[in-house]
Amino acid sequence: MLHRSRVSARRHDELQACSWGTFACVSEVQVNLQVRPDLEPGVYANLAAVWHTQFDFTLDFAVLGLPEDVDGKTVVRAPVVARVKIPTSVIFQIAQAIATNVDNYEKEFGRLTPPPNEHPGVPK
Repeated sequence: MLHRSRVSARRHDELQACSWGTFACVSEVQVNLQVRPDLEPGVYANLAAVWHTQFDFTLDFAVLGLPEDVDGKTVVRAPVVARVKIPTSVIFQIAQAIATNVDNYEKEFGRLTPPPNEHPGVPK
């Protein structure tokens, strides 16, 4: 499956900042995202943890399990199903893209509301 995404850039350093490699100074670049067949279905996650170093942001996507009693404490296991490392040079653009898509979603389907805390004791 081939996903197409048109990306415009006004400056050469914008392209480099997005980790697209070295380009001559251009006004528009078309990036064709190619998804391998084994990745097409994606993975389900209902929890995301975000952390960073000086050089990158890491997004761990996980699936919350059922609460268990372990030595008198409630424990919820959350196996990570995907870990994505993103260079600091592109994280702002990703945050903007998510915000834009949330706005578009809400215009089409209505306001998003945070889900209830289904696992007591697990921070939101």
